[in-house]
Amino acid sequence: MRRKLLCIVLMAVFFMSGCNSASTEGNFVVSGGSQQTESESQETLTLSMQMPKTLHPLYNKDETVDRILKLIYLPLIDIDGSGKAQPSIAQSWTFSEDGQSVTIQLYEDIYWQDGTKITADDVIYSLGLLRYAEDDTVYGKVKNYVASYRKNSETSVTVSFYHVFSGNLYALAFPVVSEAYDTSAQNAQMQPMGSGPYSFLSYQTANTLELSANAGCHTGVPAIDRITVKILNGEETVQNAFEQELIDVLVSDAIDTGRYEENNNCKGYSYPTMYYDFIGFNFQNNLFLDRSMREAIACLVPMESIMQSAYLGYADAAVSPICPSSWLYEENVQTYTYDMEYAKELLEEDGWQDTDNDGTLERVTNELTEYLSVSILCNEENDVRKQIAVKLADELKAAGFRATVESVDYATYAQRLQDGNFDLFVGGWEMAYVSDLRNLFGTDGTWNYIRYSDEQMDALLAAAYTAVEENQMLLAFSQLQQKLAEELPYISIAYRREAVFCSNQIGGVVSPTAFNVFDTIDQWTWNQS
Repeated sequence: MRRKLLCIVLMAVFFMSGCNSASTEGNFVVSGGSQQTESESQETLTLSMQMPKTLHPLYNKDETVDRILKLIYLPLIDIDGSGKAQPSIAQSWTFSEDGQSVTIQLYEDIYWQDGTKITADDVIYSLGLLRYAEDDTVYGKVKNYVASYRKNSETSVTVSFYHVFSGNLYALAFPVVSEAYDTSAQNAQMQPMGSGPYSFLSYQTANTLELSANAGCHTGVPAIDRITVKILNGEETVQNAFEQELIDVLVSDAIDTGRYEENNNCKGYSYPTMYYDFIGFNFQNNLFLDRSMREAIACLVPMESIMQSAYLGYADAAVSPICPSSWLYEENVQTYTYDMEYAKELLEEDGWQDTDNDGTLERVTNELTEYLSVSILCNEENDVRKQIAVKLADELKAAGFRATVESVDYATYAQRLQDGNFDLFVGGWEMAYVSDLRNLFGTDGTWNYIRYSDEQMDALLAAAYTAVEENQMLLAFSQLQQKLAEELPYISIAYRREAVFCSNQIGGVVSPTAFNVFDTIDQWTWNQS
């Protein structure tokens, strides 16, 4: 549950350029033109990645390598900062009447870095590779959505899906590789050739990858001419290299990078991730079947304090499971702000009173006294969740609850969720750009640990799942978010943010996204010192 992707891992990649010369381990292999050393470059941006096992984007399993491959490979379909599908190699697309297939029209003027044109054959070839990709590759889940595909013309393909699902289009955000180069080049897996903003120059095993600006890139020619990618293993090693100014860019969990805020030698650019945190109720506990009780607890969540102390300001407050930056986000929903007095009013209206003045609320039903007592489950490895649980418990106690925090190891935490052995829990999901929320809130949903069930909610979840056209999706997800806010099966807390820290030598438009932290790299500039 800690890092489970609800739909597809939607990460795009840029297409790479390669060379046809053979590689010699330990030496630079140069594509096109004479060999050039790093010292000869006037403007060399230095990045980093883990040791790659392959530079083939469809076989790669490492996220840091995928980030770099995005510089070389264009995806079939791109995803912008709002999580909306955008043209890339695909110029446009049209869904069939039943919504189960989509016809893609390719741009006619996009070329590989060897000068040949990208065609439907390349898309079909790439889809064929993905059909047999291992599950743990970056794009290995694509095969779970794509059922079949066919070439219509040199610039058109039709892709059919197993199910009618609003997130199907995002399965096509994969890098397209050249059929001719990929099958004929002697060392294609380590000498990539694509169509993105940067071209492959050379790779020195366990040392560096060299790239140069692609003058023929469809998306724009980068202002920075050269990139050196250093091979660095381990987050601590990368952080040390950045602090010593050996690399120019650090991609990091923003919560852990407060130390860079006061660093005058760098600038930070944060962006929303797909990591969503929330508080869930156990609907097997009769206490939470009462909506006013859920609302009272929602009004006791100290959101401002949580955002500042738990997230250090690196999060966006959420009112639903849809990211606030998403194009599907509906802001006109019922919200719950911190209000101790209102929460106490709700509790009193439901018969909860402190009749014996011991600080704990109780009520008498059929001559039986019931004390207002709840526990909050969290996993001890996650400091943010622990802080949320402790802060909520403090507010609940102040309102008259007997509140305790149960911080347990992750294995115990997961088992207790599975067994329904909890009152409240602090949890998190790694969401997709378009998630199948039936898994979370639908009757018998795969990860419906809260045991929530509602017929109207099931209908709205189904409508959101099957909407494929833009206007249908906007309407369906709007209605669903309104229902979720009204029903409160979860108290939404936040979507976490991460950050890209850049050397002050980097200027221009730096606008990272969760899909591609180097999204606007063609607009980066090099500030002369």
